[in-house]
Amino acid sequence: MPFVAELALAALVVACLGFTAWRFKVLGYLPHPFQSNPSEALMDFYNNAYWAHRDGAYSIWRTVYLPVTFVLVRLWTTPSCYRISAYVARDCDPLALAPIVACYVFNAVLVYLSYRNVDRRTALVRAIAVCVGLPMLYGLELGNLIIPCFTAFVLAYGGLVRSRPVRWLFAALSINLKPYLLILMLPRLAARRWRWVMGVCVAGISIYLVTYALEGVGSPIDIVRDLYAYAGGMPALYAARNHLVTAVSPGLQAWNFIFPPLIHIGQIGVVACFAFSVTRPQGVDVGRFTTLILTLVCTEAALHTQGYSADYTLIFMIFMILGRAWEGPAGIWLVVCAYLLCMSVDHMFPPFVRNLAVSYWSKRLVVTQYGISVGQFVRPALLIAAQYILVGMTWTDLRRAPKGPDGTPAAAGQLGREARP
Repeated sequence: MPFVAELALAALVVACLGFTAWRFKVLGYLPHPFQSNPSEALMDFYNNAYWAHRDGAYSIWRTVYLPVTFVLVRLWTTPSCYRISAYVARDCDPLALAPIVACYVFNAVLVYLSYRNVDRRTALVRAIAVCVGLPMLYGLELGNLIIPCFTAFVLAYGGLVRSRPVRWLFAALSINLKPYLLILMLPRLAARRWRWVMGVCVAGISIYLVTYALEGVGSPIDIVRDLYAYAGGMPALYAARNHLVTAVSPGLQAWNFIFPPLIHIGQIGVVACFAFSVTRPQGVDVGRFTTLILTLVCTEAALHTQGYSADYTLIFMIFMILGRAWEGPAGIWLVVCAYLLCMSVDHMFPPFVRNLAVSYWSKRLVVTQYGISVGQFVRPALLIAAQYILVGMTWTDLRRAPKGPDGTPAAAGQLGREARP
């Protein structure tokens, strides 16, 4: 892809950030697609911290986080601030966010260094897009642990760490912070990278057992029970949070008519690629397959959020896409999709639903708006397009590979592609 085009796309991402900052100054809150309730800013972190200092995280709050979350959060929070509520703690313990902010800054450095190993010319513009793009900023606005999880993810898959055991450790830590990343074992299983799989599993189980012993709660039974309850109530939860059930019923019907069938077709394509890879392990491009598997996570999230707001899980997929020197029209379109998914602006169509709320950031009463937006349809469309392209690329690789029992060394210079141990 021409560098001038990437420079323009990165400039557009930065311009979107500037426009969002201007709208915040005018409105007093971060508008859609950011947090739909401006009084809930940073509460992903403070809710975790609140339950880290009291009993009932699994029995009352029904969290799906693993014990490592509560062990880590308790290390840098002030216990006395969490006696009443998480909202009180947010004002009482602002310095607790320092590690999250530090990880965000560190992430920017890591992403740049990782991209520089692939292409020095585009490293800076791609790193800017990732770090000031919507998924990363949305996670930062919520204070979500996706920020430190992304640090571990980049160290595990970004080609910066040479030691295999250390990469296993960071991959295991990322899984303990965000359990859905366990799905990234599939590309290694497909390529028969048994040492990687075993190393990550041993490290991951070790982290879990140590933190479970320290925390005293969070047994496998607790986690499976809460996960089942969370999955069953998640669609209604997101709809309620976004205040869109009655306001955008025509838009909701249109979304449900268009996207779920397309998403399920793409997901079937991912499963078919994995099934095909069982007989063609030497045709598995581990980095590309990892990116493909991440689209499975993102499309599943899209089914439950229905495009109403940003999705911080996209940051993993975007990082992997921009970490490769793609070729051909399909590769160029993938890069364009990644840049466009980083845009932090949206346009909402009338009629709106207006609501009074207190903005945490501006500390004043604001009038928020909810309704059908362009991004509600554009973001899922871009995600589906990226998934279909990756399915086609992966299937082509597998079809062209000779059938055999052993894999071959992967080429250097691409994120997620390491030589076979």
